[in-house]
Amino acid sequence: FQLHRHLHVAAYFLNPRFQYSEDYSTYREIKILMCMEKLIPNDDEKLHANLQIDLFKHKKGLFSFGLAKTLINNHSHGL
Repeated sequence: FQLHRHLHVAAYFLNPRFQYSEDYSTYREIKILMCMEKLIPNDDEKLHANLQIDLFKHKKGLFSFGLAKTLINNHSHGL
């Protein structure tokens, strides 16, 4: 049951609509790290995932493309 809560927080964290909103809480960042700790056994893979999360948080790489920015509020994520 505990893992499901971590996964739900991870889904919230990775949803651009919430991630880039003004009222985003950093509490979710702690939970995503806890989720990664449980789901990713290899430290190198954890580091790579953390680097990808940093790109996502700061809208860099593919997340900086105009289409990605447009879809933040105009798309049903996960559908």
